[in-house]
Amino acid sequence: FKTCVRTRTFEKQKLGQEFYQKEHTKPLFKKHKIMTVSSIYLNHLINDVFKILKFRTPMSLYSFFSLSSRIGRETLLVTSTPSDSYVSRASVAWNIARQKFSVTDFTTTPGQIKSLMRKAIFTAQQSGAPNNWGKDLNN
Repeated sequence: FKTCVRTRTFEKQKLGQEFYQKEHTKPLFKKHKIMTVSSIYLNHLINDVFKILKFRTPMSLYSFFSLSSRIGRETLLVTSTPSDSYVSRASVAWNIARQKFSVTDFTTTPGQIKSLMRKAIFTAQQSGAPNNWGKDLNN
């Protein structure tokens, strides 16, 4: 059960049955280019991991990640046993993003990654039925 709250001016309020009817949020998110909470989390997760790997700071977090030593796969993270830890989730998300955006080295700027992520997220959010959210966006 998901709803969104919107305000209306006093003059436009109708206290009939139509007033209490639920409205779809997806068109509003599309119109105003708003990300869902899960998309915001994914966006920040991937941007943060990229910055940690590129700049190697903070060292305390960087030391938890294991970069691949294979030639041509320098940006690939070696993942451990799947778990709910930050490092495990971040590694899996980063490996998917780096493949999708073809990040082969760390010469890419954080701004480029941020821009690519926003475009991919908005494209994914707008896909599917115009009034229903896709199940893949909420995982």
